[in-house]
Amino acid sequence: MISTDFSLPSFIERAKTVTLSMAVYEDGPNPVAPVSGTFTLYNQSKVVVVTGAVTVTSSIATFQVTAAVIPTATLLSAEWQEEWVMTLADGRVETIRRDAYLCLRGLYNPVNEAMLLRRVSDLQNLKHSSLTSFQGYIDEAWSTVEGMLLQDGKRPYLIMNSWALKEITLCYSLQYIFQDVETYMSGEGRYAKRAKEYSEAASAAYATLKLEYDFSETNQRASADDSTAAISILYLNTPPRGYRGGDTIY
Repeated sequence: MISTDFSLPSFIERAKTVTLSMAVYEDGPNPVAPVSGTFTLYNQSKVVVVTGAVTVTSSIATFQVTAAVIPTATLLSAEWQEEWVMTLADGRVETIRRDAYLCLRGLYNPVNEAMLLRRVSDLQNLKHSSLTSFQGYIDEAWSTVEGMLLQDGKRPYLIMNSWALKEITLCYSLQYIFQDVETYMSGEGRYAKRAKEYSEAASAAYATLKLEYDFSETNQRASADDSTAAISILYLNTPPRGYRGGDTIY
């Protein structure tokens, strides 16, 4: 049975050319190259926006959606969908669907390797010989942060103060790095301890995160009064049994 390699929906910017990709795996760490395939993009009304044959590059199916296909007059929506129908070498035909959001702009990762080295100057000496950079950990951390936001009902591409996501992304990056270092350097627990510290720091950063949103989707920053916490708070209309006036309800 095949598996895919995506943990998030696609964020497609309106009126901008974007190349989408879909990697599939089976019985190994390397992508399985499809013999052929078709890509179809549907809008929120399930109307086909564009369809065509995929291009296979380095065993990964790709498709370019041009800016002309999605002009500026297109209605923004969080309900688009991709469909990849791919034929594998043994003749099997697999259909893979992925959610897609049509947005005004993308949200970029606020962390890079230079930031990691400023935080932990000795990090380069811990890099495994098979690695050329720490970018894979940074990408995985960013995927984690965006996934957390989506699960909490927040759409990442509406965030205007992306700098606010630096600390949590940086901490998750270092958590993943130190977890990996512990496995190949026989750290006797000291790197695992560092990973745990950064995990806790990431959780603390998320708990206090304040986000400013472009609620109107006009590329305009909302006022400071419209900022919102990343973690949703549940308010009870009816006080629980035993509640005394002045007590805080969580």
